[in-house]
Amino acid sequence: MILKTLKSVFSPETGSSGGAPSYFRAFTLHSGSNLAMLDRTGLVQDINPCLQKLLNRGAPALRRQLISDDASRCGDVLKPLLEGRVERLQIERRMISGDGRELLLGITLWPLDEADHPGAFTTLMASVEDLNGAKRDSALIEAETRFRSIFENAIEGIFQTTEDGHYLAANPALARIYGYETPDQLMAGLTNIASQLYVDPTRRDEFLKALAEDDQVQNFESQVYRRDGSIIWISESCRAVRNMEGDLLYFEGLVEDITTRKTAEEQLIHDALHDALTGLPNRTLLLDRLDQAMRRGGRRDATFAVLFIDCDRFKLINDSLGHLAGDQVLIEMSRRINNCLRTSDTLARLGGDEFVVLTEDLENRPAAVMVAERIRATLAEPFMLDGRDYFLSTSVGIAYASPDYREAGEMLRDADTAMYAAKAQGRDRYMVFERGMHLSAVSQLQVANDLRRALEREELSVHYQPIIDLSSRRLAGFEALVRWRLTSGEWIPPDRFIPIAEETGLIEPLGQFVLLTACRQMQQWITDNPDSERLFMSVNLSPVQLHRHDIVNEVVETVRQTGLSAGNVRLEITESGIMKNPAAAKAKLDALKGSGFTLAIDDFGTGYSSLAHLHRFPIDCLKVDRSFVLAMLNGGEHLEIVRTIIMLAHTLKLSVVAEGVETMAHDGVLRALGCDYGQGWLFAKALPAEEAGAQLNRSWPQDFAGEV
Repeated sequence: MILKTLKSVFSPETGSSGGAPSYFRAFTLHSGSNLAMLDRTGLVQDINPCLQKLLNRGAPALRRQLISDDASRCGDVLKPLLEGRVERLQIERRMISGDGRELLLGITLWPLDEADHPGAFTTLMASVEDLNGAKRDSALIEAETRFRSIFENAIEGIFQTTEDGHYLAANPALARIYGYETPDQLMAGLTNIASQLYVDPTRRDEFLKALAEDDQVQNFESQVYRRDGSIIWISESCRAVRNMEGDLLYFEGLVEDITTRKTAEEQLIHDALHDALTGLPNRTLLLDRLDQAMRRGGRRDATFAVLFIDCDRFKLINDSLGHLAGDQVLIEMSRRINNCLRTSDTLARLGGDEFVVLTEDLENRPAAVMVAERIRATLAEPFMLDGRDYFLSTSVGIAYASPDYREAGEMLRDADTAMYAAKAQGRDRYMVFERGMHLSAVSQLQVANDLRRALEREELSVHYQPIIDLSSRRLAGFEALVRWRLTSGEWIPPDRFIPIAEETGLIEPLGQFVLLTACRQMQQWITDNPDSERLFMSVNLSPVQLHRHDIVNEVVETVRQTGLSAGNVRLEITESGIMKNPAAAKAKLDALKGSGFTLAIDDFGTGYSSLAHLHRFPIDCLKVDRSFVLAMLNGGEHLEIVRTIIMLAHTLKLSVVAEGVETMAHDGVLRALGCDYGQGWLFAKALPAEEAGAQLNRSWPQDFAGEV
């Protein structure tokens, strides 16, 4: 419409000479649009007040700069109009206003006067749009819309409050967090934040103090009341909003409900400090409380003690009835022990069947012994499992507070040492820690460390004690026995390091070493002397090895590596090793027997096995313990025991090896009783491989009086 009107006003019929400025001004004076009139070369003829205000320039100052800063380019820019290819031309350009502002202009150009043919015009009209201003207005509207959407839909609570604790604004999320249906309901109900919201009213003062320091606070955690009175945890982040003069206008910030996180954190802390099965404090919490007790005791010379409690042979419960039954026993143990204690005492579970009591403020030292006896008595009562009663005994170690202890772990260590001393004395008792126990434990630890290094450095060796056929007087085989000689030349007795190896788990690599070394040696002897193929090599399997789940595969693979036939290997197992878990032991022994090995029960007569049940196991040989052989010359029951063992073995078609044959008298009695094999110093002690090899083709006459 404006285009037609201007064309009419400034057309030749009106008497205009191509666009009189007076008519342009009259028409555009009060227009809200930014308008300009140009000639066909792009030279500005006039601009209206609105455009002059935008550009802060008049028409004379603009000249051709409305189209381009480079006047020579105006013709190129206007070329599409001049050639009649378009009726309207739109361009964008940047321009610096008279007051130095950078403008982004959108300019629309069209011919003002009619012509006989396209492009034959003299005057152009320009409409100018401030693109920056339009974008700013649009961005402001968009930002306000976006903020309102965020405010209304945020999952965090958003607020504005006065300094004295009144809400100015709140979003729906904040209302939900505090248990209100709407923000209006929240602002009407919460009129004093300090007294109504915080569980601890002083938190509001702390909040304001933190804000005053830096005009902002981050992640301020507090417990608050919801509308229904329930308590939740929140985290607040807030800033102070001030005017140009620095006066406080209001506070604004975010609130997050962190109840789930805090609950999880508390649970994690609890789990980190407590035993999962019984809910009792664990080692970490126990040591912390013991450390506190030591500090208190140092200030007021208090008497307190640590009791280390361990169930004797608890593994039998797990192995025979299963771990679920074992867990039930542990839970009941914790309940019973707790009933023996005061509320000020601490009961902790360290793992397995190990419990520790920290008892403080004792009247005297015997009071700790009385606690230990009460605990032992209550744990001696039967445990009902699957409708049957099971009885357990416990060993207790007691360590008293002493100025010599520098840290809690030392006192716990000594109570543990005393407990093991109680087990060594026969179990089912208590022992009070003494200094000598620690020295003994340190010595054993040193032996364990030295043994570990000896295995790594291959400092151990295997000796071989001949086993003699008492009828033919010929060599029947060897027993492989490990020996340990220090670099200093000192020999460490097997009865000193073998038990330590079993306790520390070193018995497994030690047993593997003996089996591999002995089988290699036997195969070498057979290779050098084919007649030796009739011999067997006896190797001991410890109870620890026997009850490993992969022991069968390990033994088979080890022997296979040496090339020795399984038929040349006799595996010796103690009675106690079998009776720890008879069912599991039988399954493994059946598998070993099926792999071609022969099996012997070592130290027969000293363990727990029942003679009536002996036939259940795939045994080939019984070895009579040397204690019976040494004592049988005195007649009486020991001679009858040896006679009975030999008769029983032969009835079950088992062979018998007598250990501890040291004199011709032993030899004579055993032959008279029909014993098959003998082993002992009468024939030979355990020998290094080279010396043992010299015995391969040897025989021992019946009047042999022993080695000189």
